[in-house]
Amino acid sequence: TLFAMAAISILFVYKKNNDSQRAVMADKINSILPIIEEQFKNVNSTNDFKQDLSDVLAEIGNTTFTDITLYSVGGLVVSTTAPEIFGKMLLGFRMDETVYESIMHKHKRYVINKEKLGNKSYYAIYAPIFNAKGKIVALIGVPYMNGNYDLKTEAINHTITIFTVFIILLILSKFGTSIVVDKMFKPLIEMGHKMNSANINNPEYIIYERED
Repeated sequence: TLFAMAAISILFVYKKNNDSQRAVMADKINSILPIIEEQFKNVNSTNDFKQDLSDVLAEIGNTTFTDITLYSVGGLVVSTTAPEIFGKMLLGFRMDETVYESIMHKHKRYVINKEKLGNKSYYAIYAPIFNAKGKIVALIGVPYMNGNYDLKTEAINHTITIFTVFIILLILSKFGTSIVVDKMFKPLIEMGHKMNSANINNPEYIIYERED
């Protein structure tokens, strides 16, 4: 029972954290998209964009406090606010094919993908950018790294709490059941002792005054 409770608790923590992170990421991409789509409303592709894309992305990134990578409709990196990551080949210049298929062919409004940067895992949110005519003119990717929440520590704290509560309840139940059982079976125990010590040649009455 104890291990089952601990396992269920850990699963609950993971699910709660996962749902919470996905909600935050959805809010994040939904807050960024209108700003970017305003810049792309009158173009048909990234090639038609007149301004310097890096300056536009930098301004939006500073406003929303995030890094942004812009992809062409073919899934290739066009511009990014973190060029050093791609320059050092820590990330590829092509969008993940599963993400690309989900957006371009399955028409997902956004896709959350778990990725790795060296030894560090993180989530990235991808979404299409539409112009004023409703045509996809580009794709964006936004990383999400929440350093304020330590999932392992939270799971360990939940497990320790459950173990502590369980042990306290176990100790209380042990004392409680001992008292109750002793009270319930004391008359029978006394009768048993008398029967075990009875002398067949010299029987004696068992004194039992309760009427039950």
